[in-house]
Amino acid sequence: MKLSVVVDTERLMLLGFAMSRTPIHEVRHAPAVLRQAYRHVHTSVYVMDKAYDAESIHRLIVEDLKAEAFIPARKSSLDVPSGTYRSRVFDRFDPEQYHRRSAVETTFSIMKRKWGGHLTARKTRYQQKEMKLKLTVYALERLWTIVLLWSIRPFLQSRSFHFHP
Repeated sequence: MKLSVVVDTERLMLLGFAMSRTPIHEVRHAPAVLRQAYRHVHTSVYVMDKAYDAESIHRLIVEDLKAEAFIPARKSSLDVPSGTYRSRVFDRFDPEQYHRRSAVETTFSIMKRKWGGHLTARKTRYQQKEMKLKLTVYALERLWTIVLLWSIRPFLQSRSFHFHP
């Protein structure tokens, strides 16, 4: 099963996902997942790995989603990549900004530590349901954590704590 996700790199929140029964190239999931995330959050930057380095993805992000794309050029692009949007990113690629992509790997790592890296269901239909359930539980846990931290932040900032041995 192939899973593609969009993650808010500041909060580690899932914003969109797509699944397929068989392994497919990431570019095929990208438009649907990016639009799904855009319905939830309008971000200014999309950071993606080099598997998504396609002119159509760059165009979608810049023209339709009104954001910047930070996608490194594939190794097959030895010189300046072809395409207006791909070459624009190549000229101003920021490795620090690209490092935010590690938050996606962190999200997968958290889910695998909690629920394992495999699915127990045998039939594809039930595998998809199991994966959706895991993604939903993960999203609810993250939301709960964010709300809890947001609600106790003023309390923690306004108090001084004294510990007496």
